[in-house]
Amino acid sequence: MGGIGRRMKQQVRRGKKRERK
Repeated sequence: MGGIGRRMKQQVRRGKKRERK
């Protein structure tokens, strides 16, 4: 999860980080 993790970081800012935590 290095290249895809960086691109998902932009979508995580929307609130996807809460679902992964």
